[in-house]
Amino acid sequence: MIIPTLLRTLRPNPPPAAAETAAEKLAWALPQYGITTALQTAHILAQLGHESGFRPVSENLNYSAKRLCEVWTNRFSTLASAARCTGNPEALGNMVYAGRLGNGRPAGGDG
Repeated sequence: MIIPTLLRTLRPNPPPAAAETAAEKLAWALPQYGITTALQTAHILAQLGHESGFRPVSENLNYSAKRLCEVWTNRFSTLASAARCTGNPEALGNMVYAGRLGNGRPAGGDG
């Protein structure tokens, strides 16, 4: 059972609200994705604890068109090609992460 006390035991530094939120979300998500055994749960908690400390983490995908062309030169070769993703983090995520690590095409929403 995933509870805030367990997460604080594994990683003693998350803020109390972060541990509570993470425990609630993990308790729902793990069975949804077939993580049901104690060993699977131990593995995922170790990985998540290491990567995030059970703190909410999100990537800031708000870039100007100019910066998109600088950062993702293979995805945006012109300012015009970058314009549709400027100020649209979801579209940008879908575009730059498309076709990587099992993600589908940009229209699939995997980004």
